[in-house]
Amino acid sequence: MDLSNVQWRKSSRSGYESNCIDVAAAIDRIFIRDSKAPPGPIISCNHAGWMIFLGAVKNGDFDLH
Repeated sequence: MDLSNVQWRKSSRSGYESNCIDVAAAIDRIFIRDSKAPPGPIISCNHAGWMIFLGAVKNGDFDLH
């Protein structure tokens, strides 16, 4: 898939030294990549999957204690 026309955005929670992601939205997919390695692997999911993921993040399901 050609992703040259998608607009990547860095996570608003990213800092200069922290782990962060870039996200791009297309009509039927959300694309996610490591902001420190833009040419590296890209994963994708549908919009429903992205909303489930965001809900889990906001719920603290991935917090490291």
